[in-house]
Amino acid sequence: MAKKIVYSNEQKEIIKYEGSQLLIRGIAGSGKTLMLLEKACDVATKNPNDSIAIFTYGKPLSIFLESQIREKKLDNIIINTFHSWALRNYYLTFEKRPQIEQKRRHKLEEAIKLIAENNKGHRFVDNKHLIEFIETEIGWIKGCDLCEFKDYDKAPRKGRGGKVRLSAIDKKVMFQIFEKYQELLGSKLDYHDVGLLMSRNLDKIKEKSKFDHIFIDEAQDLTKVNITTLCHIARKSCIVGADKGQKIFTTSFTWESVGLNIKGGRTKVLRQSYRSTKQIMELAYSIQEKDEISKDEEFTRPALPSKNGAKPKIFFTKNVEAHDKVLIETVKLITQFDPKATIGVLSRYNKKQRRIERLFKDFEIGYKVINSSNESDNTNIHSEPGIKLTTLHTAKGLEFKYVIIANAIDPASGERLGDDFDWDIERRLIYVGMSRAMEVLTVLTYGDRHFLVDELNKSCYDPVVV
Repeated sequence: MAKKIVYSNEQKEIIKYEGSQLLIRGIAGSGKTLMLLEKACDVATKNPNDSIAIFTYGKPLSIFLESQIREKKLDNIIINTFHSWALRNYYLTFEKRPQIEQKRRHKLEEAIKLIAENNKGHRFVDNKHLIEFIETEIGWIKGCDLCEFKDYDKAPRKGRGGKVRLSAIDKKVMFQIFEKYQELLGSKLDYHDVGLLMSRNLDKIKEKSKFDHIFIDEAQDLTKVNITTLCHIARKSCIVGADKGQKIFTTSFTWESVGLNIKGGRTKVLRQSYRSTKQIMELAYSIQEKDEISKDEEFTRPALPSKNGAKPKIFFTKNVEAHDKVLIETVKLITQFDPKATIGVLSRYNKKQRRIERLFKDFEIGYKVINSSNESDNTNIHSEPGIKLTTLHTAKGLEFKYVIIANAIDPASGERLGDDFDWDIERRLIYVGMSRAMEVLTVLTYGDRHFLVDELNKSCYDPVVV
């Protein structure tokens, strides 16, 4: 028998809300996603002839929500990510299939080489480690529709990373790279182009592509053009869930600018975490309070959970070999004494995750990988028992009884944009990772590159030096 959920008064208000637009601001573990699901089911039940779509942050969460919808046997609800919807409906809108460039990184590298001749000595063409920054900058340009230099040049960078400053020369070089990259794409598109083109052609979107009611989860990480499009395709109502404290992508918009009126009682706030223990969230909040976003007017100040548990542990190991030994011992211990538990091993980067995959194979430790692609194994639901490997980005919206944040070291200096590196995004990623843990949290670091770990409140964890 399914466990009966007892809703708080704040959660009941959200389910009963009858308006056409609503913003739900909820901290990690506050039940924000659950509220969107319950409200969508309530609307679907009361309006069986209406079409309802829930848009989630990523494929892993959408797979889980699809399983919940199947149990409720509601045929008028579908689960989408923005990109899966946009790719399906691009043909209906433009009467041609989108040709997605599969070698996007290669095209970008080629674009950088081609503009290097006239920009010798500039960090964007000389430092290969900055290609990820360039990639995200181009995504930001398209996500905000700043595709004319005059618009890009004067655009405020709030949301892009307020501490990342670009000089006039930097912007000119960056835009040259952007234009050359677009030229090399030719008739093909990258995923940012799909949302951009849909937002520029809202009047061409067919009725069959729209829904009567739309629910959007983790909206703070959607781009301006994507969320503008989603608000447009909602015929009757649009309900949005967001948390500025978990904003891990470089997006920039105001709610009004994308078509949402959140004034006059159209915002509900969830401050209480029901997922994690008090001890886990005390540690997570100790890094969040150092984030500049905590000063934002839309930041939701959290209340500590009442549920108690063990203090998180942080292992400080001498080197990567010692780190790996602790990781192996930890997962073996958990699986031995709690074989039906969900265990999330989270990494900052895909390359670190792949190294753990090889390590686990060498030690014959069973695991599954949760990735963000649409080709994810549909049976790989995060709530199933066992070890799941994923990144801090992909873990958003998921939860595990045990969470191990592995390789918690700072990016190498060569991979950072000089002194302008935006540490706040890294703080938020650590916060997201920690707040996935329901009962037990372990963090593993090594060497002397652990600036962010050192920021944590030392009274909130038990240190173990190996």
